Amino acid sequence: MKQIGKFLMIVLALMVLGLALASLSGGHLQAAPPPTQVTVLNNPLLTRDVDNPARQPFQQGFCVQVNDVGSGCPNTPTDSLAVPANSRLVIEYVSADCSGTNGVIHAVTLETVVDGLPAFHQVVNVPVGSANGFNFWAVGQPTQLYADPGSSVTIGFALTGTNPTGVCRGTISGHLITP
Repeated sequence: MKQIGKFLMIVLALMVLGLALASLSGGHLQAAPPPTQVTVLNNPLLTRDVDNPARQPFQQGFCVQVNDVGSGCPNTPTDSLAVPANSRLVIEYVSADCSGTNGVIHAVTLETVVDGLPAFHQVVNVPVGSANGFNFWAVGQPTQLYADPGSSVTIGFALTGTNPTGVCRGTISGHLITP
């Protein structure tokens, strides 16, 4: 009981001390005044890619057919693209819409060459439905794939089933860098 009394006395003494200090400052505490001068930059700083200032955007369409589907590709089928001899290609996104008859999709792939070594990359594809004897798939995937200067990127589209036919049209996006 004596300890509780001592504790209460200490609390009471601290409260009296706080009131005395508050009365010395006019009865209320004041915050520091806000800054009077603010600098606003109206001209944004110009930036550049310090890793490679010669980076150039890249985008190219492709159209791949499995067996003969007639007018599946509006022009000559394009299942590969050439990387310029003085630039490395960085593929950042692949998108496509694919359709096929008499089968289900097996794979959409990209083949790239880095340091002279080929590599196959499978792209995620999602079935989106079927109608009039056709199956449809969507492809849309962020990537970070590389291709050597002067090499080719090959797009593959494979269907399973008995004598399947199909077409896959899409775009590869990214940028070129000077090695």
